Amino acid sequence: MATPVEEIKARLDTVEIIGRDIRLQRAGRNWKGLCPFHDEKTPSFHVFPDRGNFKCFGCGEGGDIFTYVMHRDGVEFPDALQELAREAGVEIGHSQPNPEARERRQTIRDVLHQAEQFLHEQLLNSPAAARAREYVRDRGITDETAKQFKLGYAASRGSSLLTHLQHLGFDEPVIELAGLITSNERGKYAYLSDRLTFPIWDSSGSVVGFGGRTLRDIEPKYLNTRDSEVFTKGHHLYGLHLARETVREIGTAVIVEGYMDAIAAHQAGFTNTVASMGTSLTLQQARSLLTSGAKKVVIALDADTAGATASRRGLDVLREAGEYTTGTTIDVRGLVRHEDLLNTDIAIAQLPPGEDPDSLIRNTPSQWTETIDAPTPLADFAFQWAGQDHDLDSLVGRRAAMRELLPIVAEIKDAVVRSHYFDRLSDLSGVPSDELRQLAARDGRRGTPRAAQTRTRPPPQAAAEKSDPLEEGLLEYVVRGDAQTTSLIGGIDPANVRNPLDRHILTTIISEIQDMENIDWSRIEEGLDPSVQDRLQELRTQASLLPSITAQELGTGLQYTTLQLRLRRLNEEIEETILAASEDPRLRQRVQELHQQIFAIHEAREELGGTRYVPPT
Repeated sequence: MATPVEEIKARLDTVEIIGRDIRLQRAGRNWKGLCPFHDEKTPSFHVFPDRGNFKCFGCGEGGDIFTYVMHRDGVEFPDALQELAREAGVEIGHSQPNPEARERRQTIRDVLHQAEQFLHEQLLNSPAAARAREYVRDRGITDETAKQFKLGYAASRGSSLLTHLQHLGFDEPVIELAGLITSNERGKYAYLSDRLTFPIWDSSGSVVGFGGRTLRDIEPKYLNTRDSEVFTKGHHLYGLHLARETVREIGTAVIVEGYMDAIAAHQAGFTNTVASMGTSLTLQQARSLLTSGAKKVVIALDADTAGATASRRGLDVLREAGEYTTGTTIDVRGLVRHEDLLNTDIAIAQLPPGEDPDSLIRNTPSQWTETIDAPTPLADFAFQWAGQDHDLDSLVGRRAAMRELLPIVAEIKDAVVRSHYFDRLSDLSGVPSDELRQLAARDGRRGTPRAAQTRTRPPPQAAAEKSDPLEEGLLEYVVRGDAQTTSLIGGIDPANVRNPLDRHILTTIISEIQDMENIDWSRIEEGLDPSVQDRLQELRTQASLLPSITAQELGTGLQYTTLQLRLRRLNEEIEETILAASEDPRLRQRVQELHQQIFAIHEAREELGGTRYVPPT
C-alpha cells in the first residue's frame, strides 16, 4: 500500500509544480530555468522529471517536490506535506505539534506508570485486595504471571490511588486526562473501582491505559480507561511487546479477544499470543502485528455468534493489511494477466462449542495446541460462511457467494492450492474456472475486502515503492543510537536521504542532539506531526526486532552506511551534472570535483579497517 508521500509523488508532476513559480525551458529530456533561491542571470536550475528531482548547480539546492516547497515557502516537512496533499487529493492528518502538548503527554505517561506500580503493589499486599487475589488464584494465574503482566487492584472507592498520585506531585486535571478519574455533578471519582486491573502497553512496553475486570456482579464486566492523548483502544494489541520476540522467531501470531485469554496463553507457553481487547480487529492493530514479523496469523476468538462475526471482520482487516506480491501469469488463451497474491497466511482456530481460549488452555491444553497448529485456512472458512449466508440453491445466492469468495480465492499464493479453490468455486457457482480467473483479473486486486469497501483506491501509478535498504539501514542504526553515538548521528547530512518523510525524521533527531546533546525518543516522537509519528514508531519497532550489536559495531555501521549514502548521492550528482553539462559546458569541471569527493569517500571507507556491516533490512 502506497504511503501518503508516495501517492503525492505519483500524482503530482514535478515540472508542473515548479513551473508555476519559474519559467522553465526544455533542455533535452529535462528542463532548466533561473533559480528561485538565488540571484542569477544564466539558468543553472535544472528539473529532472524522470527522477522527480531538481538541482541548482549555482547555489547547490536540490531535492524533490517536498524539498522544493519547504525551501520556497520556508516551512517544515509537515506543512509541505499538508499543502502537497491538498494539491494531490491525498488525505492525511492535520494536527500540529506544540511543546505544551508534548510536555502534557509525557506527564500523562508518568502518571500511568506510577499508577501501574501502585495498583500492582495493592494487589500483592493490600488487605482490601483479598478478593482480587482469590479471583486471580481461581483463574489459575500464578504469582509469577501476575507479576509479569503487572496485574493490579483498584480499590472500591479509588481514593487511595488518587491520594498516592497527588502525593507524588500530580494534580487532578492531569490524572483525569490519563483516564484514571472522572467527574460528574457529585464530584470526582475513580474511573476503575473494585476491579482487577490490566495495564495496557504500547508496542515499546510503556503503559498507555488500563483495563478493569469487575469483582462484583455488575455490568460492564470489563471496562477500559477512556481514550486519551496517549491511548486509543483500537490502536493497541494487548501483550504485543511481550509476544514480539516469539512472533519474530516462529513467524506466527495468534490473536485472541480478552486479557485473560492472552494471559492464560502466555502462562501455558504460547507466548506468540496477543489480544484485541474485546474489540473487532482494527487496521492499525493488524499492521502493528504484521510489522512485528508475523508471516502467519491465526484468529482464535470465542466459539459463539459474536466471536464468529468478529472473526470474519478480522479476516477482512488482515487481508487489507497483509503483504502482497504482484506478478503476472499467462492464461490458456495466451493472454497475460496481473495477479496480486497474498503472502500473509491467515487462518481461523475454530474452538469447540462453549469454549473460549482461556478455558480451553486451562482445561485441555493439548486440544488448544492441536487447534492452533492445524487451524482452518482462510479460504475454507470463507466457503463455510458463504454457505451460511447465502441460499446456494438459488441463482441469486450462488452469484452473491461467488462475488464474495472470488477475491479470496484469486489471491491465494500457491498455484496448486489456488487452482483447487477455483475448481471448488466453479462447482459452487456453475461458472467455468477459467472464466472465474478472467473475472478476478478484471476486478483487480483483492476485489476490495469488506473492511475496505469505503476506501478510495489510489491510481495505478501510486503503487507502493520498494523501501530503500540503505536508507532503512541508516534509520535503523540511528533509532538504536545512544549517548555514545550522538556525535556520529549529529554529523549525518539528511540531504543524502531521498525519502522526504525519513529525511524529516532524521533532521528532527539531529536537531534534538544539537539542542539537548542527548537522545530523548519520547520528546522526539511527541515533537513530530502525527502524520510522521507512525513512521518513527515503525522504524523503532523494526530496529527492536534486530539482533543486538555492540556500541562499536553500531558506530562502525553508522559510519559505513553514511558513507555509502553519500557515495550514492555523489554518483547521482555526477549523472545530473553530465546531463546538464550538455547544455552548459561550464559544469564539466564540477564533474571532476565530484569524482575527487568520491575518491575521498573510498579512502574513508578503507580507514574503517575494511570491516563492512551490511545495513539491516
